[in-house]
Amino acid sequence: MRYSREHKEQTRQRLLDAAVAVLRSAGLAGASIERIADAAGLTHGAVYKHFPNKDALLQAALPMAEASFRADATPETLIARYMAPDSPSLLSALAGEMPRASPLARDAFEAELRHLVAALEAPSGGDTGFVRLALLVGGLVLARGVNDPALAERALAACRTAALRLPADHPHTPPLSLTRFAAARDFGPADPLPRRRIAAANTEVSYLDHGTGRPVVFLNSIAFTAYCWRNVAAHLGRHARCLAPDLPGSGASGPSPAGYRVFDQVANLEAWLDALALDEPAVLVGHEWGATMAFELARRRPARVAAIVHLGATLHGTAEMYPSLWAGWHHRLRQPGGETLLLDDDRMLDRQLTRGTLRRLDPAVMDAYRAMWPHYGRARLPLLRLVQDMPIDGAPTDVAAFVETAMQFMATTAIPKLHIRVLPGWRRTEPDLGRVTTWPNQTEAELPGVLLPMEDVPDQLASLLLSFLEANALS
Repeated sequence: MRYSREHKEQTRQRLLDAAVAVLRSAGLAGASIERIADAAGLTHGAVYKHFPNKDALLQAALPMAEASFRADATPETLIARYMAPDSPSLLSALAGEMPRASPLARDAFEAELRHLVAALEAPSGGDTGFVRLALLVGGLVLARGVNDPALAERALAACRTAALRLPADHPHTPPLSLTRFAAARDFGPADPLPRRRIAAANTEVSYLDHGTGRPVVFLNSIAFTAYCWRNVAAHLGRHARCLAPDLPGSGASGPSPAGYRVFDQVANLEAWLDALALDEPAVLVGHEWGATMAFELARRRPARVAAIVHLGATLHGTAEMYPSLWAGWHHRLRQPGGETLLLDDDRMLDRQLTRGTLRRLDPAVMDAYRAMWPHYGRARLPLLRLVQDMPIDGAPTDVAAFVETAMQFMATTAIPKLHIRVLPGWRRTEPDLGRVTTWPNQTEAELPGVLLPMEDVPDQLASLLLSFLEANALS
């Protein structure tokens, strides 16, 4: 019986798909012609009608699988894909067997290795592609060789983080200075910068207001207030008007009649900006949830925003991306009765302070941070709601949709952006990093820190901000 060309191509594709699946699960030694034929639902004789031997099948299957793996991926995305527990890369499955493979098999492996190294390479060169791939291969080998899941994840996370820290795919253009200010200009626990109050969103918003010039609005993370920006504003206030609100329900601001979910706080910030009636568009500087809120504010009110600076934005997350203790706490907060962990207990807040900086905070600074939430019970509801709203594994679904809308806006708007990566940071992984680093008209920079770089290096953060303002004619 004669088969059409279309039927032959379909059969060949079935064999290639089956070969990829078997090679991935059984390795080169276990991928016999008979096993691949069974997986494709064909006789082994049918295999030989398309491929004369196993090497020929590998030479066709490997490029097909790896081209799909590399498709539309940045180096950061490739790192995340490769280090997934069920890594789709055939190179990771076959690397250990190549010393014993045939010359033809090694030729096919080498060709795809070159492609992957090139895809992982940074523009700065220096064989970063090889170094990254060595970290990825080593991490997977170690993780697959142990029984303890926690140890395996630790190996994966360590190698993944190290690979991401190598030179990024986006050079720091224009170059930004880290040394514009003297590091010694630090108030310590004191906070002498002026505060104002203004009616907005059916409440009163307290905010830091220091300096003159281009308005720079600082938006903080969940557990903090304008206090965390005091040293950065002290430096930058000589060149810009620094504004930092306490979110309604926190610090010295009044309660939020609308509620305390992320949507409510964005509306509160929008009303506050309207009430300020600034003379020119502001530069938004957002940290964690503050960054995500800045994205949404720019989407809603583009005429009010001149540029966005973001550090560690709260985006799509997974439980695995956070330190295990914090992830466990977050899971408990979503369970019946679990709210007491935050409403009536200080451990989560203290953990962020004791583990959130590279240097040990002065006890008086620690006390100042604790004073932001002096009361237990419902007084901490604003904090609880934003913690519960953090999108982890797609839930809450309305927050996940909110984050996706904000990310899509940032991926299309030409507004100037500065993305500051804080390293080593406090998250184990950043699933959305590959998307974030491709946003248009964005400058990339790095700062040392964990959760609170404004406490570790306020002078360097202020220097980056001033350099960014000057580079974009916003000073």
